[in-house]
Amino acid sequence: MAITEYHSKKPKYTQIQVDEKGLHHSGENIQPISLLYESLFANNEGGLYDVLWTDRGYSEGDLDLYIFTKNESGIVKAMPVKFKTTSLIRNSNALLAHFVKGIIYFRPDLKIDPEVLERYHLSELTKDKNME
Repeated sequence: MAITEYHSKKPKYTQIQVDEKGLHHSGENIQPISLLYESLFANNEGGLYDVLWTDRGYSEGDLDLYIFTKNESGIVKAMPVKFKTTSLIRNSNALLAHFVKGIIYFRPDLKIDPEVLERYHLSELTKDKNME
């Protein structure tokens, strides 16, 4: 799944794509970044799940999708999955749902919080996967 947005004032565009490798974000004046499934880690903070739907205690009600990955220092930390753009991404929920589907298929070793599955309407998908 991919989304491209064009802006009429300046020749800027943003492209966000989810594929079998992960989530990719590129565009004019944006350094391309990717969040690869292979770069995800298990929760090292003692929690039950590796993919979370939480505010991490920073703001009530402002919940985000969190994954565990290495930061610039090489330390595994929980990080929100955010798009680096100033414009509204019209279908960000659909993009994140596809990203979570990719985690289910390509990283079955990671445990996903049931709240994430409920948020992106993927509960049935994991039931079918567990029946195989």
